[in-house]
Amino acid sequence: MTLKMDGRGTGFGVLSTCHSLVDLDGALSGDPIEVAALEGVGWTYDAEAEVAKPSTDRKALTDKGGGSAVTSAHIKHRFHFASALQRMAVVAEVRMSGKPAGLEGGPGLYCLVKGSPEALGPLLAEGAMPAWFEGCYVELAERGLRVLALAYRRMDNRTWNDGSKPAREEVETGLRFAGFIGFECRSRADSPLVIGALRESDHQAAGALPAMLREGARGHPALESLLRTARCWQREQ
Repeated sequence: MTLKMDGRGTGFGVLSTCHSLVDLDGALSGDPIEVAALEGVGWTYDAEAEVAKPSTDRKALTDKGGGSAVTSAHIKHRFHFASALQRMAVVAEVRMSGKPAGLEGGPGLYCLVKGSPEALGPLLAEGAMPAWFEGCYVELAERGLRVLALAYRRMDNRTWNDGSKPAREEVETGLRFAGFIGFECRSRADSPLVIGALRESDHQAAGALPAMLREGARGHPALESLLRTARCWQREQ
């Protein structure tokens, strides 16, 4: 797992709260990447209460770079991941102690968003996109990582608590950039063998990858092997 944050540790709060994890027999269950991300940044999540908190081990948290004034984030609403939108978001009540750090504006209601860099880029507020935005996520993708962008914005408590909850497109706009996270998603070791067996049995094998991931496969032995074995259809992101 590779983190490229904005220097204020904001991304840790976004990453630890913007997910769809549930409790299953006393253990967190859901997307393995979301489970790994939560463990990787040293936060905990109470699925029943829907509250995320930073680790109480301050040394471990500081070593991970996640020290901040945020004490908890309570999920109020989820806008679940939509493949067409390439993102998900949550509305959360964020509590802080001491001097506010990271999330600008202090404690309150926030929209926390994660998704593909291409999807979140146009949703950032004017001037909120750093000069290194595109170059950074392209470099991570070319290393074969699955890259997600993280963003947030402060919301007016009254617009959410008065019963007239705004639409998704009204919430996911004017965002502040919080950072990138890159995951190494290894291909199964037996994938080339399976695809080869399918082709030998007169089955057509085809794979579909975004153009950026295909470029990122260069120099990655496992992915290059898959692309040689199966026909890869590019699609525009």
